[in-house]
Amino acid sequence: MKWVLSAVLVVTFVLTILSMIPSAEGLDGDINTLENGTYSTFDRKFKDGDQLTFAFETGNDIPIDVFSVDNLNYELYKDGENFLYFTGTFLNATEGNATIDFTYTDHYYIVFDNTYVGEAQPPNGSIVIETEISYYIAGSNAPPPGAEVEVTSGNDPYFYYPGYILVIILVLMVILIAYLFRSGDDYLDYQ
Repeated sequence: MKWVLSAVLVVTFVLTILSMIPSAEGLDGDINTLENGTYSTFDRKFKDGDQLTFAFETGNDIPIDVFSVDNLNYELYKDGENFLYFTGTFLNATEGNATIDFTYTDHYYIVFDNTYVGEAQPPNGSIVIETEISYYIAGSNAPPPGAEVEVTSGNDPYFYYPGYILVIILVLMVILIAYLFRSGDDYLDYQ
């Protein structure tokens, strides 16, 4: 019985470790499917000094339009009206990457478009799009994208919780296994 419980604990520990390993699918594993005539967005409020970096890639080399717009122009886009787009816009493209430095506060959108707006014309089927998006908020402790990070000792603002959880689980498992295999008591061995 001790060996069965020990095996269960070891399997649980291994599965815990495996569940903490990040996915390594392409850009960042964020994959969307756009049906003909549809679009998807990434949106967030940014202020002066903030920065957004993104990359995209379509499957099967099917082009899409990617628009970078503020709130007013997003509403115009949705209503089918003429709108303005900014740095970070790609027309009839199968891949691209951009960094946008914001100069005023607004709600901004990155629109991944599979409609007849823009230059790319939608195919009869759907398009698979893989994206990677990161952003920097001015005044935060996080470094801007691409900045060199100096590793120092002391209070680390990037406290890594999963690593500490893993250590706690490991210590608890060692204590439980030691308890199960202590000499003299065979509470788990039934005859």
